[in-house]
Amino acid sequence: LSWEIKIKKKLKIVPACLGKFRPTVGQCCHQCTPNSLRKKTGPNAFLGFHNLLSVKETHTRYRGWLVRRVCCALFVSGCKVYASPVSNRLERVCQSNSVKEALSAEQKAPEGSDSRGQLSHLSPFLPLINTSISPGLLRFLSWVLLKMFSSMFGSIQANLNHLPALHRASQEGSVLVYVYSHQSVVDCALIPLVLFCHSLRVPYTVFPLHITSSFIRSILQKVGVLVPPALTKEDAETDRLHAPVMTSLVRELLQEGQALSVGVAAESGRGGQWLASIRQVIKEGSVPDVSLVPVGISYDCVPKSNKQIGLSSVLRWLCSLLWRRPEGIVRIDLAQPFSLKEMCESGRCRVDQWLPLQDLLLPVILNNRTDSVLGRRRMSWLLPSPHYASELKEPADPERDLSTAVILHLLFSAASCSAVMSTGLVSSLLLYRHHKGVSASALCQDVAWLTEELLFRNKDVGFGGSLKEVVRSSLSLLAPHLTIAAVPSRKDPFIVPRPSLAATLHLSLHAQIVTHSFILEAVGGE
Repeated sequence: LSWEIKIKKKLKIVPACLGKFRPTVGQCCHQCTPNSLRKKTGPNAFLGFHNLLSVKETHTRYRGWLVRRVCCALFVSGCKVYASPVSNRLERVCQSNSVKEALSAEQKAPEGSDSRGQLSHLSPFLPLINTSISPGLLRFLSWVLLKMFSSMFGSIQANLNHLPALHRASQEGSVLVYVYSHQSVVDCALIPLVLFCHSLRVPYTVFPLHITSSFIRSILQKVGVLVPPALTKEDAETDRLHAPVMTSLVRELLQEGQALSVGVAAESGRGGQWLASIRQVIKEGSVPDVSLVPVGISYDCVPKSNKQIGLSSVLRWLCSLLWRRPEGIVRIDLAQPFSLKEMCESGRCRVDQWLPLQDLLLPVILNNRTDSVLGRRRMSWLLPSPHYASELKEPADPERDLSTAVILHLLFSAASCSAVMSTGLVSSLLLYRHHKGVSASALCQDVAWLTEELLFRNKDVGFGGSLKEVVRSSLSLLAPHLTIAAVPSRKDPFIVPRPSLAATLHLSLHAQIVTHSFILEAVGGE
C-alpha cells in the first residue's frame, strides 16, 4: 500500500491523456482476400465498446426498482438463441465413406458391411457427435458466466466495429468459423458469451483440455462444447478413426449451418487439425464456402488454467471467487470475416519447400513478387504427422502445405487485431529497455512514447484515461514479478524486474503482443 500511494502522488506531474486516436483493426488482407475486403459495406464509423459485465435496466425492455435488481436475468432471457438439435447426425457420420473405410479396416471386415453393427468402435466418439445446444441451459450458463466473470475481471470490453458485418454475414447464410490464439481456458467461454450477448449464433466450441468429470462434460456438451476423446497426441495421430470421425463431424456441422470456434495454440499447434478438416471439407465440395473470423483476445492478466478439469478443481475455483477482488481488463476484437475458398484459390498464400531465410525474405522486402511464401521447415508442429522424422526427405504435400499456410495466416491475423494492454507496454519496457531498473517518471514518459508508436503503426491499445492511472494499474498487476523501491531520499519510486526465470517468462508473455507489432520492421531491418 505504501508504494502504491507514493506512485499515485508522484505521477500527478504527468497530465497526459491516452485514447485520442483509435485505429481501425481487423481488416481483410488486401493480398490474400481482396474480394472479401471489397464486399465490406457501410461506413467506418467508430461504434465504441460494450462492457459485458455492465448490465443495466436499459438493456432490457422493462423499467422499475425490481428490474434493476434482476436486470441481468432479464437481459439473458431476452437474447436470441439459435437451437441446435442433434437429429440424425450420428447416422450421417456413420454413412460417411471415410468413416466406413476406417471401421472396416478396424474390424477387418468387408468395406460394404453395415456400419450400425460397428458402433462399438465409435463409442468414445458418441458424446462428441451428439453435442447440441439447449436454449434454456445456454441462457442459464450465460447468466452464471456473467456473475463469475464479474468476480474475476474489472470489465470485458467487446469491440463493436465489426459486429454489423457479422450480422450481415449471418443473415446472408454464411457459415462463420471463429479462430483465435489459445491463451487460457477462459477463451472458450468469452467468444460464445460475446456472441450470445449480441444475439449472434453461438458457435460449437472446440475445448482444448481434458475433462475428468463426466457431469461437467455432459453439461458442456449440451451448450455446444466439443470435448474430444481423452487421447494423447500420439494416439490421436495413430488412431484410424480419429481423423475420419473429426472430419465427418465438421462436415455435418457446417452443412447444418452451425458456427464453429477453434483455438490454435501458437506454441504447440494444438487445434490446427480442426482447421485442416474445414479446408478439406471445402475442397471436396461438401460445403461451398465458410467465412473465417479471426478473434483477438487481450488480457491485462492471463488467467491460469489446469491441464485437466475435474469437479473438485471447479468447486475450489468457484469458492476462491467469493473473496477474490476483480482485477484486469479483457478486450475482445472480432475481425472482418473473409472467404476461406478465396484465400485458398488466390494462390498468394502458400508454403514452398525449404529455402534459406534470405531467399524467402529478400524478394518480399524488395517487392519483386507479391506472393506470401512461407518456408516449410520447422512448421510440421502445426499439423502433426506420424512420419515426422522422415518428412523432410519425402516429397512435399501441397495440400498439407496449404493448410499450414492458412493456419499461420490466421494466427498472424488474430495477433494483428489484438489490442495492446497496459501490462504489455510496461512489461516490454522493463524487459527490453530498462532491465536494470527505471524510475516511475521515466517509465511514464516511455509508456506515452511507445503508445504513440503503436498507434502510428495502426495498432490499437486496450486502455485509456490518464497516464498515471494506467501505469499505476499495470504496476499493481505486475507487482509479484517486480521489485519496487520507494524511499524518502528519491523523488519517485524505482522499479526493477525480479531476477528470476518465472518473472522473465511472465514479462515476456505479456510483451509478445508488442513484439508482434514491430516484427515486420525488425525482419526488414535484418
